[in-house]
Amino acid sequence: MSFLRLKIATKLPIIMVGLAVLAIVATGLIAAMESEGALEHSAKEEMRAVAAGRHHELHTYLRSMKNEAKILSDNETVIDALTAFEKGWAAIAGDPTKSLQKTYIQDNPHPKGQKDKLVDPGTGSEYARAHKKYHKWFRELQETRGYYDVFLVNHKGQVVYSVFKEKDFATNVETGRYADSGLGRVTQRLEKNFTDGNIVFEDFAPYAPSGGKPAGFIAAPIFDKANEKHGFLVFQMPIDRITAATEQEVGMGDTGEAFLVGQDHLMRTDSRFDEESSVLRVEVRSEAVTRALNGEKGVFVGPNYEGDRAIIAYRPQEFLGTTWALLAQKNMAEVDEPVAALERDILIAGIIIAVVIAAIGIAFAMSITRPMAHMTAAMRRLADKDWETEVPARNRSDELGAMAGAVQVFKDNGMEMERLQREQEEKDRQAAEERRRLMNQMADDFQNSVGGVVETVSSAATELQSTAQSMSSISEEVNSQATTVASAAEEASTNVSTVASSAEELSSSIQEISRQVQ
Repeated sequence: MSFLRLKIATKLPIIMVGLAVLAIVATGLIAAMESEGALEHSAKEEMRAVAAGRHHELHTYLRSMKNEAKILSDNETVIDALTAFEKGWAAIAGDPTKSLQKTYIQDNPHPKGQKDKLVDPGTGSEYARAHKKYHKWFRELQETRGYYDVFLVNHKGQVVYSVFKEKDFATNVETGRYADSGLGRVTQRLEKNFTDGNIVFEDFAPYAPSGGKPAGFIAAPIFDKANEKHGFLVFQMPIDRITAATEQEVGMGDTGEAFLVGQDHLMRTDSRFDEESSVLRVEVRSEAVTRALNGEKGVFVGPNYEGDRAIIAYRPQEFLGTTWALLAQKNMAEVDEPVAALERDILIAGIIIAVVIAAIGIAFAMSITRPMAHMTAAMRRLADKDWETEVPARNRSDELGAMAGAVQVFKDNGMEMERLQREQEEKDRQAAEERRRLMNQMADDFQNSVGGVVETVSSAATELQSTAQSMSSISEEVNSQATTVASAAEEASTNVSTVASSAEELSSSIQEISRQVQ
């Protein structure tokens, strides 16, 4: 059915609800787009700030580690400890590696991972005395600073001391089986540029002595008191501390996280959403990583390493010649969640408003269409000249009241026209009756006047006919006496006949006129 053919009672609610829904949808779309844009901009700035904050914390922590390596490598306790351990190493008969590993690893009463708890093995050797003297100090340094391990390596590449006593303890990292490990590479690189203040860092890689766990190393040169080349102070860097500097949940919501990615596109810190360690296990190949590793920084919306659409802030994180990519990201689904909530609220509000407006529209339409229906019915009855019909809504002050006033005028005019028509019909009837009376009177008068003439002529004709007949008889009688008199009598008889015919015709004409007048 065409909309134009619908009743006003149907059209008004439809129009009102339609306009309300249109306004709500338009407002909702505008609000949603504006909100989405504002939230996206806010989230971008938030992730940019998070990346900057994590960069600063990492930079501060790594710089403190570098400075600590520099300071401790010049510390007399460290220098004296390296000297004492070297002497103890030299005093061991036979193979120092086998002897020390047997004492501090194989015969160590503490379980794996807790070998550092052995302070004095009780052998009474010079190395044991040095270990008893300095182990607590280095162990406290390792625990306080959170290092995975602390090593003293002499200038020949021999690991004369470590806190945790793993398989790399008492080995030679220049010529032994761990020469190609992170510990071996960091000392070999420092060996090539053994200068005061030169701190070398080896990026995280699987480290066999630690069970293949990721390990990074930072090394500083140790000079003896004669300022001669003495050895190396090496820290095995803590993953948990670096992860803690990046993986802060405050302000990151349910999906936000920050992490480091190396040149091999593998994570250098743990993901907050991964129960297992993500370091060197989770690969992150994205435009953000590529840009950050190329020294760029910025923020954009794109897929994260799990394929979800996210806001990603990126920047390079440099440390002692190694560049990592620092990323801070948050899923767009979480960023847009307030927009989705807003859209739901707008939808619910729209439904409620539409229902309310529909009710109002129906009530408003009924307030108009009901009087209009009554008005239409009244107008139809008035069109049938039912002047007893009462015009509704005359007391209203709106357009319906004006319409009712116009209809009342139509009613009054109709009644007046009917009254005038009745009066005119009465006048016409009276005039017709007067005309008939006058015509009848005129006919009667004419009939009476003409009737007398006809009767007189008829009487005269009759008498004339009688006279003619008498004369005819006389003429017959005297016919023989006078031909002239007979001819005269015959002519007179013809004239009388003519007059008699004329009289009869006149009598017929008078009767016809009388009939027509009647």
